[in-house]
Amino acid sequence: MTSEIWIIVLCTFSLLVALGATTGVVNHLLWVSEPLACVLAGVALGPLGFGLLHLDAANNPVHAQILQEAARLTLAIAVTAAAMRIPRHWLRTNWRGMAVPLLPGMLLMTLAGALVGAVTLGLPLLPCLILGAAIAPTDPVLSAPILTGRLAIRAVPDGLRDAMTAESGINDGLGLPLVMLPILLMQHGPTEVVSDWLIHVLAWEIGGAVVVGCAAGWLTSRCMAWARGRPDAEEASLLTVTISLALATTAGVRLLGGDEILAAFVAGAVLNNTNRRIEVQEHHERFTEALGRFFDLPVMILFGAAIHWSAWSAMG
Repeated sequence: MTSEIWIIVLCTFSLLVALGATTGVVNHLLWVSEPLACVLAGVALGPLGFGLLHLDAANNPVHAQILQEAARLTLAIAVTAAAMRIPRHWLRTNWRGMAVPLLPGMLLMTLAGALVGAVTLGLPLLPCLILGAAIAPTDPVLSAPILTGRLAIRAVPDGLRDAMTAESGINDGLGLPLVMLPILLMQHGPTEVVSDWLIHVLAWEIGGAVVVGCAAGWLTSRCMAWARGRPDAEEASLLTVTISLALATTAGVRLLGGDEILAAFVAGAVLNNTNRRIEVQEHHERFTEALGRFFDLPVMILFGAAIHWSAWSAMG
């Protein structure tokens, strides 16, 4: 296992060096997103390819835990970075428009995904609803290539980019109630489900995540403002602050049993809207690029290596 860890480190960061040294070539010339390129690299390194990486998440609890926590931290940093890309006060101005894709839009996408699961996989109703709810949110990692970079600036209008960034960041957290409802229905009776869903999921996990995220983002902003007023303080690195805020918020809310992904987005959004000095730096493409390459892309390699091809084949 130790040698496999170092193989993962070597292969992952060698690929990141190549992507960093040829920045933009994959997206602009090959018309393949960098996350997809990393998934394909993971497939090539996994059992289907050279057999250098063996992540059996389906049967090995340790491998499953590694993949799960890596994905969790990656997603937390991705949604925080998405919140930092949104122009200040944009969410306050456009909340009515955002309510449409986040509420009825996600519900319709959940039902559509459940229908596809029922037709193609022949699953029962509740597992289909879990599948539909899991794939309904827009992924901020996979949507990043069409929201950042020169090609995105040239081809996608600014308003649409901002809306897609906000939607991809928020709905990963708001997808939790849609996932939990069919899971609770599989475990309890209708009366217990309503109580657990309203109190534990909506009030505690969602509501608590928003409160903690607001507090974390506001406190971070106040600390940065206080430090700037000190004659002996240096300018804080936005990259360092954003990563630290995302990981601290995720860990804290995770320990409290809340929706850590939603909390991470809220924390980034509050920091973005309460700190006037980061207006220019937070929109710099290199900032988003550094976050994406160093945190988003490695987990896509792990995902490619962990795809359970034999299970897919067995489904026909």
